[in-house]
Amino acid sequence: MAQNRAATRKYRETHPEVAEKNKERQRQRRSTPEGRAEHAAYMRQYWRDHPDKAEQSRQRARQRYIDNPDLYADNSLKHKFGIGLKLYDEMLARQGGKCGACGATDAGNNGRRFAIDHDHGCCPGSKTCGKCIRMLLCARCNYVLGRVKDDAGVLRALIVYLETFT
Repeated sequence: MAQNRAATRKYRETHPEVAEKNKERQRQRRSTPEGRAEHAAYMRQYWRDHPDKAEQSRQRARQRYIDNPDLYADNSLKHKFGIGLKLYDEMLARQGGKCGACGATDAGNNGRRFAIDHDHGCCPGSKTCGKCIRMLLCARCNYVLGRVKDDAGVLRALIVYLETFT
């Protein structure tokens, strides 16, 4: 296997025009929905035909995740919320390391980060444009807001209800 990789690398170094042509063909193939679907089908079949390589690939990916947690957190935040880990950390520092609603210092979700609250009226679902981010919330506050669907009237009614019985 290592010999094949070395031979391929050497060929690409001595024939850069062929290597570039192949890369361009791959880019074009993957730039259309049909090309992406075709490639995905090819890869599914490849992993079925080579389960040992599939397991090795999963183990390498797992190890990369363990070795680089901040990289994965940064990519996840950028994908879902349009902000990176640096901006997240700046927001948390501006909030004094506390929940933006109740002031809790513990995120309350088994050591994970505070939840990023955003206006669901702007961006329904879990992804956001990044412009409608409000604050970082602990798990409890984020859960409550989600259950009442960001309806302040429901929250006010709940407060009256609680004050009546306490």
